[in-house]
Amino acid sequence: MRSTVSNWRGQRYLSPRQAAIIAAVSLLAVFLILSSLGVENAASNFDLRLLFTTRSKLGKNPNWDPKLKVFAYDDLAVSLLQKSEPPAGILAETLRAIKAQKPKAILIDKMFSYRLEGDVEKLKAAIGEVPPIYTSASFSDSAIPHRNPISNEVLINQSSGWRVSEADWIPNATFAYGANATYGSAFTKVGHLNLAKAERIQPVVRVGEALLPHWALRWWDQAELNPSGITSSWGQIPVTGNGTTLVNLVPLEVFGKKARSIAAVFSRIQKNAPIDEIEEGDIVALVMGLYSGKETYIRTAIGSLPRSYLNIATLNSALSDQWIHEFDHPILASLGAGALALLTAFFLRGLLFWASAGLFSLFWIGFALSLFAYGSTTLPLLAPVVSYVLCGGTYFALNMVAGEKRVRSLKQSLEGLVEPEKLKQLIRNSNDIQWQPRLQQLSVMFVDIVGFSKSAERKDPREVFLNLRSFLEKASHVVHEHNGIIDKTLGDGLLAFFGYEFDGSSSNDHADNAVQCAVALQQMALEYALECVAVKAPVYPLRIGIHTEEVFIGDLGGANRVDFSIVGQGVNFAQRCEAACESFRVIFSDATKKSLKRGFDSTFKLHERAIQIKHHDEAFAVWELEPLEENRTQVQQVIRHHRQQIGLEREESRFTLRQSLEAHFKANDIQAEILNFSRSGFLLFTSGYLGVKSRLQLRTPHLQKMGNSFPQLLDVEIRWGQPHRDGYIHGVRILNLNDNEKNALFETLASSNPSLAGVG
Repeated sequence: MRSTVSNWRGQRYLSPRQAAIIAAVSLLAVFLILSSLGVENAASNFDLRLLFTTRSKLGKNPNWDPKLKVFAYDDLAVSLLQKSEPPAGILAETLRAIKAQKPKAILIDKMFSYRLEGDVEKLKAAIGEVPPIYTSASFSDSAIPHRNPISNEVLINQSSGWRVSEADWIPNATFAYGANATYGSAFTKVGHLNLAKAERIQPVVRVGEALLPHWALRWWDQAELNPSGITSSWGQIPVTGNGTTLVNLVPLEVFGKKARSIAAVFSRIQKNAPIDEIEEGDIVALVMGLYSGKETYIRTAIGSLPRSYLNIATLNSALSDQWIHEFDHPILASLGAGALALLTAFFLRGLLFWASAGLFSLFWIGFALSLFAYGSTTLPLLAPVVSYVLCGGTYFALNMVAGEKRVRSLKQSLEGLVEPEKLKQLIRNSNDIQWQPRLQQLSVMFVDIVGFSKSAERKDPREVFLNLRSFLEKASHVVHEHNGIIDKTLGDGLLAFFGYEFDGSSSNDHADNAVQCAVALQQMALEYALECVAVKAPVYPLRIGIHTEEVFIGDLGGANRVDFSIVGQGVNFAQRCEAACESFRVIFSDATKKSLKRGFDSTFKLHERAIQIKHHDEAFAVWELEPLEENRTQVQQVIRHHRQQIGLEREESRFTLRQSLEAHFKANDIQAEILNFSRSGFLLFTSGYLGVKSRLQLRTPHLQKMGNSFPQLLDVEIRWGQPHRDGYIHGVRILNLNDNEKNALFETLASSNPSLAGVG
């Protein structure tokens, strides 16, 4: 597994088409997951926590606008007045004292829940004086009992200076409620305080036909609502597609320092002293319930925060134009990251991709944090990183599955074809293998065990199998030692080829390697056979044929398996050379002989033989090499043992007949002479050396004596042959006579020459 995984890390097993399908499915999965999670804004809670924390660490928090003055009815004010809410008269005096400083506007939050005991008329009078006072409202999709609804006329007046220009992001509400009915009619300028989510506001809400701005924006006289947000003389408010804006939170400790207790204002009023903290043109905010047990806390990304704090932070942004701009397409960013991951995974292999994933994560998070800290713009942090890893990881997981499958297929197809070390190298670099079939000149070798089927009939199948496997393992090792590739084992033989490299290159000494391998195989076969003879075990004589020609070579398997093989006439010719060969000999074609770089004539004696090829009229010249000529005695000993083993002991009587006859081989006439005969065939002396299984037509005068109904030509097949004196002798078998005709011919020949050649 270790080598397989190592291989997987550096290989690409998926095709471009498969990679495209995986890309489409992965990106669709990312889209569906994010959609099901309701990802509407650029940043998740985790993202926001990290963004705000990092910005605070870098000291890049938004500045507190000096024009914003906040006074809170806090624990100190409650302790001073001994009341949970200020009396109407004191609040009226407070408003007049603040107005005396000529602020631009006064904003009072959460007045819809206070009854304000005391001189309400005095409060109403103070509210109506200049400068304007704005208070808060709330809205709902359903009616709320005991709340003071805002009339449609008042609602319409709230947005008299606000124009809508193709802004389809404005959310809708059904009911709007204002300050307590006791004094609520005096507040004609209201803004809502509803939160869309923990740290998000809705800058504008449509109630019926009217627009109700947020409390922190209500003091704007004019504004234009457009597709990207709200534009006014105070700046541009970015709004997301769902009609929300992220609150630009100032540090809570800054809010604690800037929000003064309204008790100080009460003290100044008692002393008839001016409120020096307020300057002309300031925006004054009165937070009415910032004391223990009264204030509502909102769970946000950076912890639980007072609701008033969120309202004041929004007011600070409205004054200083310090808004957070959000990337409004988080799913698109995640899909882009996923697509980038898939593209990177396709072109970068293994650990390089995982390194790129780490670099992407660091770059993206660093870039997003910097962009927020220095540019007040949010980008999604986690989603693109997760998408990158998810899509890339999906590609690599499926690539690993395909790799494991490919490796198994490679091992199944190539194991035994090449030596183990080369197989490991091929698996490690499988992408470099040239699988496409191509035409290439190779030397093809067929190896066959002579008489294996007959030998197997007389032995225990298990013993035959184990002996055969052991022998083929030895043969395979010899082939691999000579840079050969085993195409397949043929049950009782091998098909191998020489000169091919899996990276597409080729060698020019493949013919030499093939012939040297054949010699080594026959030497190995003799050594193995002598060991078997000594213990009376089955022997396996080999015959080997070699041919050099251009063949098609490549992967013939489909997408799920590897079937590396060779096809072509060259393969068939090599097999015919093997079939025409004798035991413990090698036959190779004339093309192989011409391709040899190193001569074999000086080491081994070569004999030219003629063989027949199916569908060809002419004979083909091949070359026989006898690599064991110096061990002829041992070879004969093994062959005798083998003939006894497969039951080929000669039983027929043979008679001499020194007589010349006509012999026709393919398109040529050759000189032939019968040396002896039996009922089944002849021993011929010929001028040409013919391959095993070659067929001749013989004509002898004795056939004329047999009558016109008797065949006048004998079809015979070469069973064996060898050099003899100045020519060659062949054992032939008669093919075209039945048993009666064979007996008749035998009697005719025997009567013409009764000298007994011998029985054996």
